[in-house]
Amino acid sequence: MRSCATGTTSFGLATGSPIRAIMEAALAEGRVLVTLDKDFGALAVVFGQPHCGIVRLVDIEPSAQAAACRDVMQRHGAELRVGAIASVTKDRIRLRPPQQAAEPPGTESDDQASGVRAGSPGNEA
Repeated sequence: MRSCATGTTSFGLATGSPIRAIMEAALAEGRVLVTLDKDFGALAVVFGQPHCGIVRLVDIEPSAQAAACRDVMQRHGAELRVGAIASVTKDRIRLRPPQQAAEPPGTESDDQASGVRAGSPGNEA
């Protein structure tokens, strides 16, 4: 489990960094990433890019974005700090829980999950 910092750091648009580099920098600093872009969540969910939480603000006026960030961090900061992803609109917060770390194929829990045991029928080497 990763411990995440609070506070803000601004990077990305000013430097023209690609999203993977932005996510890696946020992870290295232990920061929850706040974005207007859905590509960060896709990178995390589809491609398994490690992160320390992502908050996506959806159709929230710029003047209300800071308050929305405070609200989601107060309500769901613990989940975000361990890798949850929040999509925040003016009316609701949708939270995707942190993904379980996938174990490499062939590990004991992988074999247990499939019901196959060493030496059982159908598992001859």
